[in-house]
Order: sequence, then structure tokens, then C-alpha cells
Amino acid sequence: MTGLPNVVGNTAGPQTVDQWFNVAAFQTVPSGTFGNEVRNELTGPGFQNMDLTLQRQIRLNGRNAITLRWTS
Repeated sequence: MTGLPNVVGNTAGPQTVDQWFNVAAFQTVPSGTFGNEVRNELTGPGFQNMDLTLQRQIRLNGRNAITLRWTS
């Protein structure tokens, strides 16, 4: 198992889905040693999630009802 890698270049990358940081900026180190990269140097994109549900309940009589639901 290896420790942290050596940083040999600029870590900023194109920030696309395929490559968020510059992978060529890192160099592997021998097993059991630590490189010069500081912990938590890289941060990924933010994550946001939103759910939406619309619901309508239609009463047929005093005892029965139909519920229409749309979820995205």
C-alpha cells in the first residue's frame, strides 16, 4: 500500500465529468512512504438533488377516494 503521492505539477484540471483534476500532476511513491501532497487538497464538484411530487386526491363519495400522483 502506498501513502500520499508526490505533487509535481498544477492540480487544477479542466473540471469536466471525465476529468475533474489534472491526473498528470501526481507521481506515485514507493510502498510505505508518503509523498508531499497535503491531505484534502482536491475537492470535487458540489452535489445537489431535488425531488418533486404533485398529488391530488379526488373523493368519489363519503368513503372512497382516488389519489393521482406524479413524481419526478
